[in-house]
Amino acid sequence: MSSSYSSTFNPQVQHATLITRINEKRNELENLKALQGFSRDLANNLDRLAEKLNTLADGTEAVAEVMANWDSVLRAIYMASAVLSKPKSDALPQTLVRVATEPPHGATNTDS
Repeated sequence: MSSSYSSTFNPQVQHATLITRINEKRNELENLKALQGFSRDLANNLDRLAEKLNTLADGTEAVAEVMANWDSVLRAIYMASAVLSKPKSDALPQTLVRVATEPPHGATNTDS
């Protein structure tokens, strides 16, 4: 018999080979578990990032709406100030004043 034939059927050699393979597979399993944990963390981070981007997009839309209306607001202020700045006689020009029509939230009526 040749030496390669006898080493193939040698139980000690087979046992050592199996132990080596088992250890390699254990290492591979540990690495796969670590990769699974990293993948889960990455997915969670990407979900949080997506939520923040959605919030940012909503805020950007709100700013765009305000900016779209800003020209109209400035035009209205200009028109109001132009009308009020023309004195009809020697009288003083009228003052533009804001008056609250509803009490602020949480305010209580202290008159009663």
